Amino acid sequence: MADGTRLAVDLWTWNEHERRPAIVWFTRYWRRSTGAEAVSETFKDAISYFTGVGYTFLVVDVRGTGASFGQRPTEWARAEIDDYGVVIDWVANQPWSNGAVATLGTSYSGNAAELATLTSGAPLRATVPRFTDFTEYLHAFRPGGLVNTVISDTWMTLTRALDRNNDPAVPELAGTLQPGESVCPVDGDNGTLLAQAVAEHRVSGDVCQTLEALRYADDPFTSDETGTTLEDVSPSTLWPAIDARQVPSMHWASWYDGGTADGVITRFMTYRTPMVGVIGAWNHGASTNANPFGARDTAPPEPSRAAQYAAIDTFLRPLMADRPGASPERVLEYFTVGADVWRSTECWPPAGHMPWVLQLTEGNGLTPEPPVVEGADRYSVHPSATTGTKNRWHTQLSAPLDYGDRRLEDEGLLVYDSEPLESDLEFTGSPVAHLHVSVDGSDGAIFTYFESVAPDGTVTLLSDACARLSLAGSERDSATYPGPTPTFTRATRRLMVPGEPTLIRITLHALSAVVSKGHRLRLAVAGADVDTFSADQLSTLITIHRSPRHPSYLSLPRIHDVRGDAEATTWD
Repeated sequence: MADGTRLAVDLWTWNEHERRPAIVWFTRYWRRSTGAEAVSETFKDAISYFTGVGYTFLVVDVRGTGASFGQRPTEWARAEIDDYGVVIDWVANQPWSNGAVATLGTSYSGNAAELATLTSGAPLRATVPRFTDFTEYLHAFRPGGLVNTVISDTWMTLTRALDRNNDPAVPELAGTLQPGESVCPVDGDNGTLLAQAVAEHRVSGDVCQTLEALRYADDPFTSDETGTTLEDVSPSTLWPAIDARQVPSMHWASWYDGGTADGVITRFMTYRTPMVGVIGAWNHGASTNANPFGARDTAPPEPSRAAQYAAIDTFLRPLMADRPGASPERVLEYFTVGADVWRSTECWPPAGHMPWVLQLTEGNGLTPEPPVVEGADRYSVHPSATTGTKNRWHTQLSAPLDYGDRRLEDEGLLVYDSEPLESDLEFTGSPVAHLHVSVDGSDGAIFTYFESVAPDGTVTLLSDACARLSLAGSERDSATYPGPTPTFTRATRRLMVPGEPTLIRITLHALSAVVSKGHRLRLAVAGADVDTFSADQLSTLITIHRSPRHPSYLSLPRIHDVRGDAEATTWD
């Protein structure tokens, strides 16, 4: 690199003397290991497919990780982003390259694929970020302002183990990786270079410790003196520079994977870059199905991973030719659960969208009629309430996703039900809960679930969101996001006045679902999600007010007509 740092790179090709377009995958999770599965399933499948259809494939350990040298004051540090451009230019000038490069990646690597557009020039023809976070604070580390323990505990422990090369001398890393498993050294290294690289990793500050102290979006997320925040390394802040590069992109996400679908929608609403968006019903990485009305958990993805890669190839091929073709048209392709069809749109919200308001009323009802009498519902927080360990946040470690039947869990929550639907209804977009809330303290957490209740009592979760009450009052002055979104800064924190109703607007994660005739719609409210979020901001008593003076209601993204482009995408 420009500062002399050496990066470890694996190159996969059928014929090093044939000039081919190249795909680069930047990873902080080891490009290859010495374990039984030396190459991860994700890399293996991608390498096999793309080299088979005519690409050279490269996997790079980013600086401060794997067998690469360097330090990591933070994730996606500026030096790391600059490295992306150096690697891309190097690839384009190799004798086995036709000069065309694309970046591809999932999760962290997906964000790297997009951020590579900031430092690369003409060789970068396209980028394919999959299952990425648009706003790191909101969509990963602190959803709704609450501490996501999946990231702050499990993910950070894993990454520290990787960066220290599974050092058995560090007790807290025990069991994170297989005993004796190591990152694979570069060719010709007897272990000396790898030992030197890992020694440099150790000089990096303890990002885990930094993360433990992080509570607000403007808190530093770095172990050096730069004061870099999660916002600083997020596309939500960097998007004008990304968009200015005009690198055609293909973004992938799932309705049930963290905030990845919200991120794709936000980009689609904001970027002017040629862009294709694909949102399905999968786990993180689309290795298993997550259709709540279909086969879930370990069921294979629909479409298959091979079909997903074929779609990426179709997107890339005209852009990666010696004489590149036209950029793709801007389109968002998405899967509607319940109807089990793929649809496409050139605008968001899609045609036919019209918000449908359901009021919270006495008797735990959801009705179109506004309240006419004073009323409130007191809920003693059930501290062991949970969405389990197969939810949208746990899947970010690539686990299967399955909320299951929520009927038993809902017995411990505050719920509001509609009358049975008189016809099938489609909801595509971002639900927003407008709740007048009071609590018994100065802060608290609230969790909202939009669900479908079948005639037999089965409860299916369709969307959800959470909020730290003291951070929910201040909203961004921007049309970038699909619904009200707080700033989450320290300066905008406003403590609750015990017992005083405060309007809290919570944008639930985007969805596309058809709910069948005879089903009821449900809004469920909780004050905890013990298997995912820290308990340090919980209250013990939540009151939802529902009156002419303090109404509470759910605004749903109802689609009022059937679009003619219903089967826009085929995967054969």
